[in-house]
Order: sequence, then structure tokens, then C-alpha cells
Amino acid sequence: MKRICLTLVILSFSCLALFGEAWEKPENNRTFDNSTIQNSCSMELALSNFGMFGQGHNTGLIYPTYSGINYLYVGSLWIGGKKYRRNSSGELLYWVAQVPTADSSAVIVEGEPGWSSSMHPVVDTLTCQGFDGDRDLYEMLPAYNPLLSGNTSVVDLYDQYNIQDKVMKSLLSYPSPLPFSYPDPLGIYCFTIPQDVTGNEPAFETCSTYYYDFCPFGTIGERDWGSSRSSNNHVPLGLAIEQKSYAWPLQNHDKMVIFKCTLHNSSVIDTLFDICIGSYVDSDIGPSTYGASVGWDDKSGYVMGTGYEFAYSRDDDFDNGASPGFMGCKLYLPNSNLNNACYNWSVGNGPDDFHPQSLSLGANATANEKYWLMTGRNPVPGSATRYQKLRGGPNGDQAEYIQSSPGDTRFLVSQYGDLPTASNPNPANRLNIAPGEALTLYMVIFMDNSLEGLKTQSQMIENFIDSNFTISSTTGLASIPYMTSLQQVTGSTVQLNWFSYTNPDHFEMMYKPVDAPASQWQSIVVAGNLRTGQIEGLTDLQRYKFKVASIFNPGPNEVYLESQTLEMTIDNHHANDDDYITPVSVMNYPNPFNAQTGTTFRFNAPKNENFQLIIYNTKGQRIRTFTQPYIQDAIGYLSWYGQDDNDKSVSSGVYYYVLKTAEATTTGKVLFIK
Repeated sequence: MKRICLTLVILSFSCLALFGEAWEKPENNRTFDNSTIQNSCSMELALSNFGMFGQGHNTGLIYPTYSGINYLYVGSLWIGGKKYRRNSSGELLYWVAQVPTADSSAVIVEGEPGWSSSMHPVVDTLTCQGFDGDRDLYEMLPAYNPLLSGNTSVVDLYDQYNIQDKVMKSLLSYPSPLPFSYPDPLGIYCFTIPQDVTGNEPAFETCSTYYYDFCPFGTIGERDWGSSRSSNNHVPLGLAIEQKSYAWPLQNHDKMVIFKCTLHNSSVIDTLFDICIGSYVDSDIGPSTYGASVGWDDKSGYVMGTGYEFAYSRDDDFDNGASPGFMGCKLYLPNSNLNNACYNWSVGNGPDDFHPQSLSLGANATANEKYWLMTGRNPVPGSATRYQKLRGGPNGDQAEYIQSSPGDTRFLVSQYGDLPTASNPNPANRLNIAPGEALTLYMVIFMDNSLEGLKTQSQMIENFIDSNFTISSTTGLASIPYMTSLQQVTGSTVQLNWFSYTNPDHFEMMYKPVDAPASQWQSIVVAGNLRTGQIEGLTDLQRYKFKVASIFNPGPNEVYLESQTLEMTIDNHHANDDDYITPVSVMNYPNPFNAQTGTTFRFNAPKNENFQLIIYNTKGQRIRTFTQPYIQDAIGYLSWYGQDDNDKSVSSGVYYYVLKTAEATTTGKVLFIK
């Protein structure tokens, strides 16, 4: 019997947690969100809103989802490009010397005495990356980050939106985030505020995040983070990045996560020239119980050719069968004819761009080693060992290449257009982003248990993206079930609701006490066309685990697929009590708001419950009291247009709301702007 068990594990669950919302107060030292896991497919991939993915040796990328085998320490998006240098007044700068050097680096503004039309404008070659790879350094930060907390002009926005600026999860495109735009007409730059609408994303599971290589609020000072920032001079390209990551729990689509990254040029006057895009990946493959020691026996390789062009990593001896997977990474820009490169280097020996505007190069050919590597050039002439070519092997002529010796491998896979320095550059094939325009690229992390499987997937991925993510038919395909909600409905009865693309032969609803051994799982069989079911007779005050299994093709070729595991404590007394309420969760939109838009509070409205919503000013004075929400489908709605109890408009500023019920109180902030 062939039983393929794919288990997605979540230790705690609520309706809000399902959609990646964190309305509870996080830790005060929160720097960025790395709590969202892309987990509907056959892998669990940790995400962040810092232009990076993966979060260490335990939970970076688990494949298959039930295995505890980790294939990723950290991955990161890298972007390079060129832009004109301007002074603080926005004027173009020109080199005084015809051939500037460290000793002759004076610049001049057009029209100043001594300026001439023959002078060359200063063009900076810059890069930004989510994570450096060898240093504790981050240059793509969310709008709300620790550096913003010192900006007194937006401290109220920071207090309000820091906890909401995170990675937001949607299922079947619900809920949708706040529509992204730059500049933000609301001025809040927090787009991961869930909207009570369904979007049009193509995936079953979409995770959304937004980050920048500059501060959209104009905070003074360098905008990089990490212990290495003191030695780093970050000069931003001016990119606002909108990232969506897609996953599907459907056979032939379940072993990949596709990142759609849209790079917005925030400048209204300057084109970003000769863009190059890269994905840095440090694997460290092995059972998560091994810790940091797993990374010393990995190998990386590359496959060239039409439909391929991807890098990959695997464990050298597959950990004696414990780590059989191959992890692939590829970049793809539809309808383009870009160049490809991929390099590897030893740990701690990676490229830097600490001083990208420096003309003191020493033995190096460039101050921006990262840009050179991403554009297929060795930035350290005469050193063939510091950076090794993975694409094509050492001589660039091997269609398939893998490192000969294992080690703590990492790679940088990249794509770029024709450069002006090329022997026969095609001007039409330069990769530029005009002022106010955007460039969309795809980065894909995909898994298989063989290199041939990765190659097949790579071609499928390009066709899938080219088709605008069209799934032509689900007939005959197995689907991993995904639990969408779990609730105690009456007494000792719990209701499970789940999603599945296709109908199996049957489902099994499974449950056991949390502390019971795996042998204690009990199951209830339900028909394959159902998406809901109830489990009765559960013990009061006992905490249980729940999951759903799909069984396709019972018999010798049976396929068995499991959902994520959810937990709940049974509370029969409160469940049978008409006065019992569930914890009240509140969201309001828009925020900030004005007298024309108003702001609407949306909250769960349990049965037989009285509500009181009170608005206070910063002095603690009561401004407005609401007692009768509009209720539909157990959801309450109340709108406030910035007026007090006497219907007089209040002044601009921060206001606090308190939503009270008989047994619960929820508080928060809103910002009213006239």
C-alpha cells in the first residue's frame, strides 16, 4: 500500500490566525514579522517582511511537511541597479575630472562656474538585499521598523501600525490586503490591513508583504539594520517592493512556492538602469533536531538550458536517507531574454558593497562586488577560488554541474539584461525601470526527490506562470485538505470545516488528546464530497488535536494526505451557557480616517450579548458612546465619522476605543485627520 502522508502542523489556531492577522500585542522588541508560514502545500516555508524567507535551522523550509527535515537556513532577494547621483537639492552631479579616481573625485552641478557639457554625470552602481548572507545586515525593511520609532513626526502612526505591518495570509484570496500604491494616498504605508473583500489572486494560499530600500516617511539617517550596519554605507535605489507568494495544495502544483515581486521605482525623475535581480540561498539541509551542524555536508549545483536555468542544493549523502530532497531556486521574467549567472562562495567570504560610492578599490575591480556577481563577473581579478561558478561549472560549459566537494554551501542565482560594457550589447535588452514605473519578476522555491523531478517542475513552472496560473483541469488529481475553521458548536461537539480542490474516496476526521501518543488518533469517516463534519462526545476541559485526512484510490496504490493539525480545549459549561461569549476581536478601516470616509469597526458579535463602544481622547475624556451595532451573520458593525456625542466634529489626533461586553474588553487606537 502506497501511503503518502503530508501533515501541516500549527500549534495554536484561531479564525484570525488563519489569515495571518496579529491583532494581539506582540513583543515590545519586535523588529520584523517572521511568524507566517506558507503551509498549504507539501512544504512549510517561513516568510518575513524583510525581503527574506526562512528562519533558521529548525523551520526554514520543512519538506515534506510532516518530516521535520529542513532544507533552508535563509534565503533573500537581492536587487542591483544604477542611478544618477543628485545633491540634496535634487540637482544632477557631474565629475570634474574626465577620469575620476580616489584622488580626483570632485563633483560639480550643472551651471556652476567651471561646468561644461562634456562632463560626465555621476552614476552610482547600487545594490540592496533583504539579508547579506555572511553578515548581520538587512537593507529591505518594512515601512514600520525599529529605525522609524525615532521619527517624532510619525510616532503616532508607528504606535498604531507597527503591529499590523506584517506578512498577511489569504485563502482563496480572502481577505485582501489594502490595495498597494506608491505614494500611499492615505500616508500610512501599511498595506497588510485585512479588507473584508475577496481579491483576484490566482493561488489557494497567498501571503502578502511590502518593504522598501528607503524610508517612505522620509526618516533621516541610513536605512539599514543589523549588527553590521555601523560599517555599511547603504545608498538606496529607491525601491518600493510588493511581494505576493503563492501556494497550492493540489497534486503537480504542491511542491513549489512562487514569489511575485513587483519593484516600484519611487523616483519621479530618474530611471533605474541596468537592473539585475538575484536570489541568495543558504540551505543547511538535515533533520531539524541536528541543529546548526547539518550545513557542512551539502552540495549545490546548476542546470542550464531552455526551461531550466535553476540552482539547487542537496545533502551530499542524503543523511543516510533521512534527507532525500533536492531544493531548487529559479528566477523568471516572462517574455524576456535575460542573461543568467550563479556563483558559490565559502562561508564568511561573500561579496560586499559596504562603500558603493568609493573610488578606492585596492585589488578589487569594483566597490560593489554584489552587483558584479549578479551580472556574471568576478569582482576580484586573479582570484578564481573565492567565487566559484555554479552555472556551467568552472569553465562555463557544463549544462549540468554540481560541486565536487560538500561544504556549508550557499549560492547566488541571478538574471540581468545586456550591459553597456558587453561586447555586443542590445540596447533593447537592457533592464530598466522608468520613473514611477514597476518591474514584475518571479522567484520560485521548489522541491523534489530527484534532479530529474526538479527539471520537470522547472519547465512546468514557466508554463504555469506564462498561462497566468491557469489550472486547466483538476480531474484525477489528489488534493491536500486544508482546515479553514475549528469551533465548539454545542456541548461536547466540535465542528471541523476544510477545503479540498477535489473529492477523494473519503475523508477521515481525526482527533486525540494533545498528550496522547500517536497511536491514540481516532477517526470518523465522512464522504468525499463533504467539506464539514462534527465530532461528538469529547471530554470537558480536555485539550485535543484535530486534523482531516484525504484518502484517494484505496488499495495498493492508495494516496493518503493530511491537513495541518489544530488544537482546542473543550469547555462544555461555557458552550452550553447562553451568556457565554467568545473573545471579541476588532478591526477597523480606514485608519487614519477623515469626516468624509469615517471608520468602520468590525467585530465578532456573539449571541445574546450587549455591546458598548466608547471613544476617548488622549486625556482620557469620553468623546462618543455607541450601544447598538448593526449585526449580520454574527458580525457587528459600527461607524464613526469623527463626531462627539453632541454631533460636533472632534479635532485631529489620536483617539482610543474601548469595546466592552459583559465578560470581555478590547482596546485600540484610531487616527482622525481633518
